[in-house]
Amino acid sequence: MKVMLAVLFSGQHEFLNIDEPTNHLDFDARQTVKKYLKGKNGFILISHDRDSLDDIIDHVLVLNRKSIEVQAGNFSGWWENKARKDAFSQAENEKYLKEISSLKRASERSARWAEKNENTKIGFDPVREHDRFLDTRAYIGAKTKKMQARRKNYDIRIEREIRSKEGLIATKIVEDFK
Repeated sequence: MKVMLAVLFSGQHEFLNIDEPTNHLDFDARQTVKKYLKGKNGFILISHDRDSLDDIIDHVLVLNRKSIEVQAGNFSGWWENKARKDAFSQAENEKYLKEISSLKRASERSARWAEKNENTKIGFDPVREHDRFLDTRAYIGAKTKKMQARRKNYDIRIEREIRSKEGLIATKIVEDFK
């Protein structure tokens, strides 16, 4: 590893792409690599060694599935910002999930309400409903038809709102750098 790094660092390269330079090195060799790279401009360093990353780099470049993120600072600063973003995203997701659940409960309530009203037109108990006449069936039918139409429109609006909320929920890919 030391020989490979010596060959890499001895050339007059404009831009280095360095992958895990501190692997298989003892403490003194790591310090030498850190010291050399601190004085070097224009390189990409890929490493799991957080200590080296914090000491060497001044920008973090993250390749996400859909975007590229660049942030000034060291790895620890980026990691803290990522933790804050993830916590915020999780809180937003929980908020949207609660709203979706509430919308679904409202839809179920309206369905039960419309079904209950629909059932009143089918038949009646003449003993309990002695003041109801057969001609009220048409009135109840018209009223129920209107309620069903309202319920259908309400359900369409709720479903549209649920889809928009589900579109806002961020899917999180867990990246563990530990």
